[in-house]
Amino acid sequence: IQQIWRNISHTMLPLALLALGACGSGVTLMTTWTDHAVLQSVTDGGAGGTVYGYADTKPQLQLTITGVPAVVPGPLSFDAATSRWEIEVNAEAGGPYTMSITGATTGKIEDVMFGDVFLCSGQSNMEFPLSGIDNATAEIAAAGRPNLRLFSAPDNSTFPPNIPVDGPPNTEFTGEVGWVVSTSATASSFSAICYLQAVNLMRLRTSKRAIGLIQTAKGGTPVEAWSTNAGLTKCGFGVQFPTPFQGNNASVEFWSNMGTLYSQMIGPFIGTRLRSFLWYQGEANMNEGFHLTRVNYGCLFREMIRDWRGVWGNQSIPFSLVQLHSCDGGNTGQCYADWCNYGDIRMAHADASQALDGVSYAVSFDHGHDGIHSPHKSEVGRRLALKVLETAYGESSAAANGPLVAGACSLTQTQFPGTSVENITANATGTRVKLVLSNAAGIRLTQTQECETQTPICCNATAGGPPGVAVGLAQIQFCSVWQGGVWFDAAVAIDDSVQSAPGSSALILTALTDHNALANLGNPPVCQVRMNLGAFPSCAVLNSNGIPLAPFGPLAVSTSCDRPGPGPGSISPLMFPPTAPPQLHY
Repeated sequence: IQQIWRNISHTMLPLALLALGACGSGVTLMTTWTDHAVLQSVTDGGAGGTVYGYADTKPQLQLTITGVPAVVPGPLSFDAATSRWEIEVNAEAGGPYTMSITGATTGKIEDVMFGDVFLCSGQSNMEFPLSGIDNATAEIAAAGRPNLRLFSAPDNSTFPPNIPVDGPPNTEFTGEVGWVVSTSATASSFSAICYLQAVNLMRLRTSKRAIGLIQTAKGGTPVEAWSTNAGLTKCGFGVQFPTPFQGNNASVEFWSNMGTLYSQMIGPFIGTRLRSFLWYQGEANMNEGFHLTRVNYGCLFREMIRDWRGVWGNQSIPFSLVQLHSCDGGNTGQCYADWCNYGDIRMAHADASQALDGVSYAVSFDHGHDGIHSPHKSEVGRRLALKVLETAYGESSAAANGPLVAGACSLTQTQFPGTSVENITANATGTRVKLVLSNAAGIRLTQTQECETQTPICCNATAGGPPGVAVGLAQIQFCSVWQGGVWFDAAVAIDDSVQSAPGSSALILTALTDHNALANLGNPPVCQVRMNLGAFPSCAVLNSNGIPLAPFGPLAVSTSCDRPGPGPGSISPLMFPPTAPPQLHY
């Protein structure tokens, strides 16, 4: 099967390669071999670049690079198992260069730069263009950036797939492809989140160093379609994953095919040296026909990352993603009320960052929208750049994060701090939990974007209620034997009365239920807390970085706040990732 596939794939030369004169002996050049290309540099610990392609046998090729300073390519290597040839090109950031290849195939490309290369993938929020964001006019006007290069992969998917989805991935695109320099005209239709991340990265760190962005994304697609055969099998899915909401939808049946987009839209880039992967996906796995729980999505997502890194031959390639933004719970009809597993997907993203080195995520729930395509992407692009700086460049994690959870404990009646959290609501039980935070300098409660169109409450317990108290973002679970525990909404207030360390703070969570309701459950103790896992949290807890407390939970609550150190009765550690995370239902 592999040999048949190789023979087929080597006859499908991209138009861009034909224009450059790639020909002879079944030899092809890499998809990104076009004018204005960016190759990964070795600057800042980068992996260095490669020029590569495919051939039936080891080809005789010579690569020449002209420019200042001089760059000397390495020797050609050939892997007969994959039919792949490669020439390493290790250079510091710089350019422009001209590259020529002669021998069994020929080609010449100009205006080539060495810098940092990012592969941006996922579904429609990664596709969402710069022209669609809320400040598009200003961003597009400033998009003339000679050292920022863009590569938009064509939709290489077909129905049915044009190659065996259980065979080796494709190596080429069948349409015309090429790098372009960022201008107002070229950037307007490019991925907004991918572009804005790069613009912020250049501002914060890399300055005039060339950045190459590869956009290969497709709207409405689940994680299964981007996964490898091995990853799907490891997570217990067969050749075609039967989703419970699939019905007779042909597109759903297509996208549930094993590894369809991995084969067709990731395969052509395997071997392109990268600074980092960027990812924005998960909506399709909430309830667009591909509903997955935290456990199932989490397994597939983690294996996808491992497998992508594996086929690139480097398990250390950084991987940064955008966690799902908030979406209206049903007012507009675009985001349905039964999309109740936002929390599952958000926490599966967070779980991956805990389970795998070099994986990070940017929080975006506070920049939501009344539809699944939020135009509020500028701040999210800044946050993603900060996470890239953390994972791909080794910069401080404190600047890239909002407040961080240190633990939670149950307060007694005599430990209630301040007056702002007293008498929050007439039916409050008086049951309160202290959530201890670090990295919390400048902590504040701020209403989320568009919350006023979703609910009149925003950051108040009631419309016109006490200031500094928020609802709609936290829940407390009581350890009842009934259904394994009952969750109740909780009001949230900031407690700055005691700071055990610089930048530390705490939140006070008050359960919003009456005594009779708890008495009917046998007056159970507090068990766990969780925050920001609903479809549209109306309020966020931000620090001086302008980044919110990330969604979390369930988090175990210690029975007492009396003991400050580790041990029984003290603040409990964050149970993360949980051994058997529940499916969330709010």
